[in-house]
Amino acid sequence: MLLLAAGAHDAASVPLLVIGGAWFLLGLGGLWQARHQVDEVVLHDALVEFRSPARTVAIPAAEIAEVIGQRRSYGSSMGYVMFQTRSAGVIRAVRPQNLFDLVVEIRSLNPDLKVKNL
Repeated sequence: MLLLAAGAHDAASVPLLVIGGAWFLLGLGGLWQARHQVDEVVLHDALVEFRSPARTVAIPAAEIAEVIGQRRSYGSSMGYVMFQTRSAGVIRAVRPQNLFDLVVEIRSLNPDLKVKNL
């Protein structure tokens, strides 16, 4: 219906419709990403829980091979941390405020843990 309205009124409204549609799709992608983004990392006994609004993944601390900190990009208010695991692949999480304490606790449970760019 929108395509017919854009074509019937003016040829200049077609590019505006394309640009608006692209912004709409980017907004939907942002909503999906916000729902699936790990925003909390919690250590319970020997399990590390990665929590997002969509689901929670619990991995033994011994399964985490490497923690890689990513610097925040220009204009971004948050940085990210990647947890390389042996069983679940790479888990990317928003940089927690207690990151250093968390890494120290995980390293006490897993002495082979590698840490980069924190």
